[in-house]
Amino acid sequence: MSKKEKKKLIIIILAVVFVLGLFFVGSFLYKQIKKTENQNQKQVEAIINNDFSECEKRKSINGLCYDLDSEPGLFSVMIENHSDSRPPSGLSGADLIYESVVEAPITRFLAVFSLDNKINKIGPVRSARPFYVDWAKEFKAPYLHVGGSPEALDYLAESYVFDLNQFSFGQYFWRDSSRHKPHNVYTSTDLVKKAIASQAWSIKNDFNSWKYKPEGQIVDEAKTAKEVYINFNSPVYAVKWLYDEKRNNYQRFQAGRPHKDADYTQIYAKNIAIMYTESRIIDSYGRRETKTVGQGKALIFQDGKVLPAEWRRPGLDQRTRFFSTQDQEVKFNPGTTWIEVIPVQYPEVKYE
Repeated sequence: MSKKEKKKLIIIILAVVFVLGLFFVGSFLYKQIKKTENQNQKQVEAIINNDFSECEKRKSINGLCYDLDSEPGLFSVMIENHSDSRPPSGLSGADLIYESVVEAPITRFLAVFSLDNKINKIGPVRSARPFYVDWAKEFKAPYLHVGGSPEALDYLAESYVFDLNQFSFGQYFWRDSSRHKPHNVYTSTDLVKKAIASQAWSIKNDFNSWKYKPEGQIVDEAKTAKEVYINFNSPVYAVKWLYDEKRNNYQRFQAGRPHKDADYTQIYAKNIAIMYTESRIIDSYGRRETKTVGQGKALIFQDGKVLPAEWRRPGLDQRTRFFSTQDQEVKFNPGTTWIEVIPVQYPEVKYE
């Protein structure tokens, strides 16, 4: 065979190999596309048919899927919101957040985190108050704080095992030298895990889950609410939630600006629960007594809609739950929920 013929043969063989390669690659890609389409179709059909079982295991705290052998534990942290403490760190990674007035007009957050969510910096961590302890008790999990009011510290000593006070467990916190005291105490998920191990605590998620629904499933009695305005009697602490239709969640604004973590992560919520309750000043320092047990008026914002509701908590050993005007327990979207606690004498929350 001449050189010319050999060269021609090699070209033919390479062309055949190239065509076969294109065929196999195209066949593989086609199968992958069809597989994805079938999966998407099944998810759509599941939502249409209200079938919410496509997830084998859901976290009790937020309704999201998990695939570990057992449900991840929780911990809660007192996170500051004083104007001098901003921006926070790690707040966007919380699963549930209570916001309440700590000393008027300053609000503070009780943020609940999953232990499987690795967050390297959480804070600034600040002092405890009795009503925040009440909410932390719902989850029977470590409660992190830096000191507290005398009433809160006595209350914790008498009634709560999972107390992680920085005054006693300083090795599980640190101070950031780039920020001023007292707005510079932080912790992390890894440090909380070390604290749990050192105390030999068993965190069992021993609390009742809320009910969850397929995302976007609208309750008939709900009305449009794409902007939510909360007046904490100061523009510095004023809150606006703006509905993001593409993400189907609410973007949080504070003091007229997008509310972001120190790493510039925007804070969002899948659900916002407004909880009206009794709250009064009890000392010259401005500390408050806030009602956490009983029932009261509520509003639930989700999917760009608002649902009139009522909050109920019969006792401290039970969770705060929300019920519609039809006396049905509210079902939440899987994801982060913010509970905005509003004193009954404050201006009512506005929405449009």
